[in-house]
Amino acid sequence: MSAPTTDETTLFRQSWTLYDSISEMNYMFHREIYAHIAALLSQRHAGGPYSLLDLGCGNTRFIAPCLKTATPSRYAGVDLSEAALKEAREYLSGLENVALHHLDMLQAVQAADASFEVIFSGFAVHHLDAAGK
Repeated sequence: MSAPTTDETTLFRQSWTLYDSISEMNYMFHREIYAHIAALLSQRHAGGPYSLLDLGCGNTRFIAPCLKTATPSRYAGVDLSEAALKEAREYLSGLENVALHHLDMLQAVQAADASFEVIFSGFAVHHLDAAGK
């Protein structure tokens, strides 16, 4: 898979630091939301192995602990920010079958060569225009 090259994504890739600070301070209630995500993934995990596609994964700060508790058989994270993906590698260390892709969400879905039992997107779909949604 190749990296996005459109000018539309430049601003987001450069503004990762601001978004990361907002989420770290919990201004958008990430901690509360991911407590629910952890419970849902634990329920899914109890039903057997699952794979997860994370669209707009960011640095995975919040989902990584969920994945370490309810470990998927395969995890694919997709994001436009190289800085976020670099951090994600650290947060996901210790997990097996992890792939991180520097792609646009829609490009990733179109290029996927396998199916996933769970598709997740936290605070990312709003970046798409109406047709993309």
